[in-house]
Amino acid sequence: MPDDDTVFDLFELTHVHKKHHGVSLVKGPDPNSPAYKILNANLIPSVSELSFRDLIYSIQSERGFIFTANLKQAKRTRGSLISVERTDGTGTIFEIISNGKTNTVDLVYWTASGQHLVSIDDVNVANGHWKNITVFVQEDRAQVHVGCEEINTQELDAPIQQILNQESAEISSLRIAKGAAKSDRFM
Repeated sequence: MPDDDTVFDLFELTHVHKKHHGVSLVKGPDPNSPAYKILNANLIPSVSELSFRDLIYSIQSERGFIFTANLKQAKRTRGSLISVERTDGTGTIFEIISNGKTNTVDLVYWTASGQHLVSIDDVNVANGHWKNITVFVQEDRAQVHVGCEEINTQELDAPIQQILNQESAEISSLRIAKGAAKSDRFM
């Protein structure tokens, strides 16, 4: 991992290693990097509160974030890549979902005016092959790349730094592969 205080390896931050915490080590596209199969997202710990605060601070400073993952998703499946869920159990604040049923990457988020959904179409990620996906969110724009190809850009109803703010760090936690709906847990 680069020596940069704005780069966060979520698997490293959750201390997931080999075959515990709901994952097993598998052979991935890069022999020099670990790859994990999600067995049970409920067992993957959330990112520590301190690390989550640092990540939120970085989102505030940079007015956005870049999320990148190499994944091998079964055909026509739907799963949450990451979610920011309220610690009181009342739901999520933000979620990135790879939806193979609709061939989209969905950003689901909540603001004072309610739930919002931004879908980026024609991503072709859920095909059973390793794919590199990058979600770039800057201010009120979300852009998705698969490999080196830009798929599309969509506008959010609010800037990301208002959705994921310092209050978010106090009332929620960051989870890998665990979505708001039971059907959105990545496997």
